[in-house]
Amino acid sequence: DQTRILNKKEVIFEPDATDLHNQSLLLERSVIRMTLIQATINIAHIYTAQGKYGAATEALKEAQKVIEQQKTDESRADESFRSVLTVSRASSEATAAKLQGRLSEARGDEAAAIKNYNDAANIFSQLSGGNPSGAVAGLRSRLSLIYSGQGKFDDARANILESMRIQARLHQESAVTLGVMQASRIELAAKKTDA
Repeated sequence: DQTRILNKKEVIFEPDATDLHNQSLLLERSVIRMTLIQATINIAHIYTAQGKYGAATEALKEAQKVIEQQKTDESRADESFRSVLTVSRASSEATAAKLQGRLSEARGDEAAAIKNYNDAANIFSQLSGGNPSGAVAGLRSRLSLIYSGQGKFDDARANILESMRIQARLHQESAVTLGVMQASRIELAAKKTDA
């Protein structure tokens, strides 16, 4: 029933107004969930920095549960709200994948870290619509360090060059300078291995 009594007067809510209200509630709930996800990821990041990997893993699992709830809201949303909820969820997934990469790297699981960082970079790239993304540049730089440490210098070069290209397009001169320094270290390490 779409009728309510207010101050002894009958107020009729149009179906469109009720639908709009329900959709705005979904959007509001998504914003709350996004805030909860970010807070939980921040806690997981702190635990990772403290070496409390079990607690960090649990915090990430909690964030993933809330991300799954976002997917449910997304499926219920009208077309006009669905795109907002999709971007919100994808952003949360990318941030969680990035932190999962940091956690995997801290635990010494470089293969998992590489997968997580690549997953995060792919999602951030999709979110940016092909435009340069500082998040992708940072992930590519991190991947170059891992690959260099593994002696996979071609992969390290490819990732640091991509990072530098993105940073140059974003006019992040200091980051490009750091990238050049990192690329130089990769080349020095490669020459030591090749010799």
